Amino acid sequence: MAKRDRINILHYIKRGTDIIKSSTRYPHLLPIIISRLTSRLIDRIGLFPSIDAPDQKRLIHSRDWDILIILDACRYDAYINSSAYKLGGEITFSWSPASITPHWVMRTWLDGDWRDVVYISANVFINKSLGAKKHLHRLFIYDLKDKFLDIIEVWRKGTDKRLHTVPPWNVYRAYRTTRLKMKLRGLELGRDYKMVIHFMQPHTPFITQERLNHLIYKLDEEIMKTGIQLGFEYLYIPYLRKHLRKDVVDKILWRGYQENLEIALSYAKKIVKENRGKSIVITSDHGEMMGEYNLYFHFDIENIQLRLVPYHIIS
Repeated sequence: MAKRDRINILHYIKRGTDIIKSSTRYPHLLPIIISRLTSRLIDRIGLFPSIDAPDQKRLIHSRDWDILIILDACRYDAYINSSAYKLGGEITFSWSPASITPHWVMRTWLDGDWRDVVYISANVFINKSLGAKKHLHRLFIYDLKDKFLDIIEVWRKGTDKRLHTVPPWNVYRAYRTTRLKMKLRGLELGRDYKMVIHFMQPHTPFITQERLNHLIYKLDEEIMKTGIQLGFEYLYIPYLRKHLRKDVVDKILWRGYQENLEIALSYAKKIVKENRGKSIVITSDHGEMMGEYNLYFHFDIENIQLRLVPYHIIS
């Protein structure tokens, strides 16, 4: 067994132990965890339904874009029911190579030549200074330092501590600054370089649920004092289910998710408007679970909700 596999197995064992300990104090955690464990078994057996869809990696590697906009954790059905249609172009779907960002990075970007691409990212997994040798996170088993022309790490200084995320307006500001710097160097977008712009939304936490987010993060801090690490996505649903029915919780989740998507789209629309005549594509790294099979958010299993993502071609 490879050392990396042993590290992953040990991580899951520790994670499971932590969650079981917490479930005695927060019983609403247990059904969520049982669903996740069961889903891994279903995934191994291959019982999740799938469909034929264009391969997203192949589409991205075709390089038929000047700007590639990534909406983190955006599922296809949410996108087609958003205001994205107002941008025009052709909205279709594609099959993402992964259901979590680190795996998506490894499977999408590591085997191509992207030395003419500037990657602007709100996501910490897109980086130029971390990697397998420099970071202890088990999912950092790659290094993008020399992969792109440049990586603009918006997450470093652009994280809003009040919102607990990198808001899209900070990503947009980084995009404008980068465009200006490239122009001053005499470089033209589309001719001399391409650009990937990776927003954090509609990924959690939800910008419009600031008060709720604060309560959940405070709870997470309290649990961490016991030496147990869970995180926002493990606590969001159990916290709400402690007080509300599942159908009400799912509605709150969907509303926050859709509002996050629309906020990100409002800045994507600005970018599209400012780049008329350029080839622009909007897609996502992976999808999100919204209560299907009693599963929430995303982790490394293969099913439609996590792998079917939008691929919106805007001419």
